[in-house]
Amino acid sequence: MRAATTAGVDPLSGLKLLTGQRYPSPLGAGRRAAEALLERLVGTAWLNGPMHTWSDLAAAELSAPQLHDLLQLRNRVFVVEQECAYLDIDGLDLLPTTRHVLASSADGLVGCARLLVDDGFVRVGRIVVAPGARGTGVGREVVRRSLAACSAHWPGQPIRIAAQAHLERFYAEFGFAVRGEPYEEDGIPHVDMQLGSARA
Repeated sequence: MRAATTAGVDPLSGLKLLTGQRYPSPLGAGRRAAEALLERLVGTAWLNGPMHTWSDLAAAELSAPQLHDLLQLRNRVFVVEQECAYLDIDGLDLLPTTRHVLASSADGLVGCARLLVDDGFVRVGRIVVAPGARGTGVGREVVRRSLAACSAHWPGQPIRIAAQAHLERFYAEFGFAVRGEPYEEDGIPHVDMQLGSARA
């Protein structure tokens, strides 16, 4: 594998390489190696995509514009696009223990998720990606960073998600396993999934 030790731009990722830093090259090593490299770099730049700024914020750390943008994106997708009339603003976004993972680009908020503490579990929910950012890896990275935030803030706690049924295989790639039978929520088929075991 090649290692870069001088300033330049990695030909695969387009990321600037800093003088004196060593970065293993994923060239010829396949997609997994490329993803592993990108995950280790701060300020991920997706291949052929825009630079994203990532935030892991407690509810009290959200600015008014950030809160507005995440509520707007969630309503745009969950209520309008999915034609599901439900009350997205449920009183849980600003609880002292709630955290939000945000992905922003020059065009604004492109993805987010909400992390809630719930009786010995952490719930990852309200995972959403803006229509224009789909297919760029943002959704996968929102999930990955949400799981990293759960591990950082609530180490060892099992993680639950109420997944839309058509995304079961997607979440299974992160280690989630189905718990219980499928059910409908607001007219959309869902399945509960869990990562990690409940403590005795």
